[in-house]
Amino acid sequence: MKTPLPGFFGKKQAPARRAAAAGYTHPVMRGAAPVPLPAGVRNALLLVVGKWLAVRVAGGTALLLTALPLLALAQTTADWLFNLPLTARALLLAVDAAVFLWLFATRIVKPLRRRRDLRAAALLVERARPEFKTSLISTVELCANPGVTAGGAELARQLAARTAALVAGRRLAREVVPARPLKSRLCWLAATLAVTAGVFFFFRPQAVVLLQRVLLANVALPTKTRVVPVSGDLHIVAGADVELAARAGGVVPGAARVIVAYQDGRRETLPVAVSPAEPGLFALRLHNILQPFRYHFEINDGVGETFTVSTRVLPALARVKFTQIYPAYTGIADAEMTGGNLALLAGGKLRVEAEATRPLKAAVLKMPALKTETPLTVSGSGGASLKVELPADREQLASFSIHLTDTGGAESLNDPEYRVDIQPDRAPVVTLLQPKKEKTTVLPGDQPALVFSVRDDHGLRKVAVRYQIFRPDAMGRSVAAESGELPLTVPAGVAALKQTFELNLARMQPPLRVGDAVSCWIEATDNNNLARQQPAASRRKMFDIVSAEAKRAEFVAALAEKAEDIDRAKTATEKVGERIENAMREEK
Repeated sequence: MKTPLPGFFGKKQAPARRAAAAGYTHPVMRGAAPVPLPAGVRNALLLVVGKWLAVRVAGGTALLLTALPLLALAQTTADWLFNLPLTARALLLAVDAAVFLWLFATRIVKPLRRRRDLRAAALLVERARPEFKTSLISTVELCANPGVTAGGAELARQLAARTAALVAGRRLAREVVPARPLKSRLCWLAATLAVTAGVFFFFRPQAVVLLQRVLLANVALPTKTRVVPVSGDLHIVAGADVELAARAGGVVPGAARVIVAYQDGRRETLPVAVSPAEPGLFALRLHNILQPFRYHFEINDGVGETFTVSTRVLPALARVKFTQIYPAYTGIADAEMTGGNLALLAGGKLRVEAEATRPLKAAVLKMPALKTETPLTVSGSGGASLKVELPADREQLASFSIHLTDTGGAESLNDPEYRVDIQPDRAPVVTLLQPKKEKTTVLPGDQPALVFSVRDDHGLRKVAVRYQIFRPDAMGRSVAAESGELPLTVPAGVAALKQTFELNLARMQPPLRVGDAVSCWIEATDNNNLARQQPAASRRKMFDIVSAEAKRAEFVAALAEKAEDIDRAKTATEKVGERIENAMREEK
């Protein structure tokens, strides 16, 4: 039977006090005085009771605080993996609350309600320290008895004195109630809190959302990949480039996509790869942005916030027309060209006609080759039309651009530069086809045939046969003498010509003699009247004037040479025939 001590944790009165209150005295106990419990024993037992209660309550509190983050971590993990509905989350929260209340009742409330008294403390000490045997519990029991006989009182005092001597100088609370279980639970609590804090820090902001869902908040489930905006809202100039960027947290895939919704209703899904230089960064550059749009990143299962890219309209060339004006001598009509292929014939002009997107205050033509800026006249009903003619000069017109300023003072950006290729008018191509030999012998009255062809890109103006006569001087050396030109008729507009001209040597003045020589060639001039050009000429052919006897001897020598060639060919043919016959016999 547990007998609480007066004034200590128990609230019930001792049996002796209840009897005294009722006016009843036991016959054995009449006149007897109680034996007081020694102060040293009492204080030692009180310390044992206090430390036992403190260790139990602190250990229960540590267990409760350890269970709280573990339960939250388990529920948030299940919610992240399975996207639990509200009812399932509410049921798990009820289970967590039940576990929490059970631990609170069994580990904190129960030790506080069933606190140990001195008798229980004495039993606890004797179980832990066998050297006390039963002296400690006996002392507590005898001293707790309100009335004993005279002999029993003396025995109780002696026992109490011996017990006090055993207890004196000892720290029974430290010996009987170990603190190691409490330290172990505190270590587990510290480790659990550290792990939970690390998980919360690493997975935020998803962890915050998951905790809100544990508390039954109506929020969306966080994703495995967090989309962290980098570029955000942007304000750019129309026609400029823009770079969109976002960073991935958590699971980082190798590719993502950007959803772009333009102001005109068009939508685009653009793939974007992870940056090789900065892992986790996804960046995409869009060129020549002309209208506002909204965009957001989708990385793995994460969907980023929607941002807006607004544009500020600057003046620009909306329509540009290029026309090549050929030189008048070509007779070619004006031709429209594309901006990427401005190949102009030298001597002509390039007409540029443009319309700007906004009313203009000024326009400037820039020529980098000359490092000049020429103001242009703005015309048209809306003040947005431009027209200029540029000379096709190779030294000046290598490239050009047009810079615009609208009525509000805004200037054009990234003006396109148009490159120009000035092609010169090529000279005619003259070829003397006959005679084929560079030098030919003729009689003074012969009319050798000159077969030639002339070709030009844009028409021929003049074709002539030119000659130079060489006569021997007093020392027998051949020196240049008379020269002349024999014009030929060229039909108007003709760009290619092939003719045969018979050179009448008998009409040469002074008359040709044996030993003279005549050099002949063809010269041609095109219609280009803008630049002074030298006539194009063919290769020269030489005619040596010989006597009839010399010509006849040359003819005979040529026949003999032909005969020798025929004999050699016949001999070679006979040898080939013999080899073929020999080969056929060997095969048989």
